[in-house]
Amino acid sequence: MEYLFPAVLLFVAFAAAIAISLAGVGALNFTGKYKSGLLPYYCYALLMGNGVAVLLSTRNYLDTGELFSESTLSNPVAALAIKVASLFVMIAAVDQFVRFFKSNKKFYFSRVFLFLSFAAFWVCNIILPAYFSPHRASMELSWTYSLVLGCGLILISGVDGYKFIEHFRNATLSFCFVSLVLIFIKPSLVLQTNYAQGYIPGLPRFAGLAPHAILMGMIASLALWCLFLQPFQSRKLTIAFSMIGMIALFLSQAKNIWISFFISMPILMYYRSDFSEWFKINHSKGRFLYFVVLILGFFLGLGGLYLVVFGNLDRFLAGILRSEQGSQLLTFTGREQIWAVALSEWERSPLLGYGLPLFGPDHRNAVGMFFATSGHNQIIDNLGRSGLIGAIASVVHFLAVTILGYLFRHKTQGLSWVLALSLLVRMISEVPITLASISLDTLPYYLLLGMIAANMKLSDPKPSFLKMES
Repeated sequence: MEYLFPAVLLFVAFAAAIAISLAGVGALNFTGKYKSGLLPYYCYALLMGNGVAVLLSTRNYLDTGELFSESTLSNPVAALAIKVASLFVMIAAVDQFVRFFKSNKKFYFSRVFLFLSFAAFWVCNIILPAYFSPHRASMELSWTYSLVLGCGLILISGVDGYKFIEHFRNATLSFCFVSLVLIFIKPSLVLQTNYAQGYIPGLPRFAGLAPHAILMGMIASLALWCLFLQPFQSRKLTIAFSMIGMIALFLSQAKNIWISFFISMPILMYYRSDFSEWFKINHSKGRFLYFVVLILGFFLGLGGLYLVVFGNLDRFLAGILRSEQGSQLLTFTGREQIWAVALSEWERSPLLGYGLPLFGPDHRNAVGMFFATSGHNQIIDNLGRSGLIGAIASVVHFLAVTILGYLFRHKTQGLSWVLALSLLVRMISEVPITLASISLDTLPYYLLLGMIAANMKLSDPKPSFLKMES
C-alpha cells in the first residue's frame, strides 16, 4: 500500500488532467457555433452562480445582520454554483483568445495601451503583494480568473458592442425581478428590516440575491442604464421592467449608487436622444434650453443671496451638519476608521503594503473591526494592501479606462463614459475593482472593458493625442 496508493493518486490526477483538457477542447469547438463567442454571455453565468449561492446560503438578516461571508455557504451546491460559473467564464475568455489570434488582427496603440495598463495593474496588486509583502499569501487559482477575463475582454474585436448591452440588460433585470419576488417568499434572506442608517426611517434595506445591498443597487442601476439604451420591443415590457429596476434601486438605499445613477442619467439622455444638437445656440431647442437654464440659475442665485444677506446660511448649514444624515455625510458612516487602519498598515510597509490578507479574518480580529472587509476606498485599499507600487499602477489603469471611456462615448451612446464616471464615484467609499476574484461588484468594470474593446474598429478616427485602433 505504501507504493500502490501514491501510484493510484498519480494515475487519477493524470486521468483528471486529460479529462479536463478534452472537456476544454470540446467546449472551445462548441463555441465555434456562436459568431460572437461566449464571452458576451458571461454575465448570465456570474449572476446565476452568485444568486444561487446566496439563495442556498444560511444568510438571515434577522439573526446575522447584513454581512455575507463564506461561512454562510454551508450548502455544497452553493459553492459548486460559483465554481461552475467561474469555469464558464474561463472557457469563454480562452475562446476569445483563440478567436483573436486566429483572425490575425493587429494590435493598435489603444488596445496595447489598455492591455499593458491592465497587466501592470494585475501584477502590482496581486503578484507583488502576494509574494513580496510582509504578509504573504499562498497561491490561489481564483487570482487568475480576473487576469484571464480581463485579457479576454480586451481582445474582443469585431463584436457588436450592443450585444453586451442586450445581454447585461436581460441578465441584470432578471436578477432584480427574482430578488424582488423573494421578498414575498423568503424576506429574511433578501430584506434587512432593522436598517437604521437610511434617509427614510423604518424603510427596510433590500439586498436581494446580491451579497450586499450596495451591490444590489449597483446591479439595478446597471440594468436601468442598459434598458434605457436598448429598450424591449414591447413598450409595456419596457415600462414594467423600468419599475422593477427603480424599486430595486430605491430599496437598496445605496447612497453612492444613487449619486452615480442621477449623475449618469443626464449623460445617457444627452447621447441617446441627440441632445447634443440642443446645445447649439443657433438651434431653436438650444435657445429654449439656455433660457430654462438661465431662469433656474437666476432663482437659485436669488435664494443663495437671500441666505447670505439675512444671515441664515450659517444656521442652515449648522442644522444640516448636526443632523444624523449630516454626520453620516461627513464621516462616511464610520469609514474614516477603516481608512485610518489601512493607511497605518501602508505606513509600516510603504512600497508593497500589508499584503493581500489585509482585512481578512486574521487581520480583522487583530484590529477589532469585524465589519470591515475592505478599505472602503479604492486608492486607500490599494495603498494598504499593495503599497505605493500597487496604488500607482491602479491610478495609471484608472486613467486609461477613463480616457478610453470618454473617447468612445459617442460609439457607446454615452455608456462607456457613464460606466467610467460611476466607477470613480464608487471609488470614494467602496472598492469597485478587485482582482483577487471575479465577483458581482466588478460587473460595471468588465462591461466597460468589453464596450471599449468591441468598438475598436477599422473605421475609428484617430484623436491627435491618443490614436485609437484604425
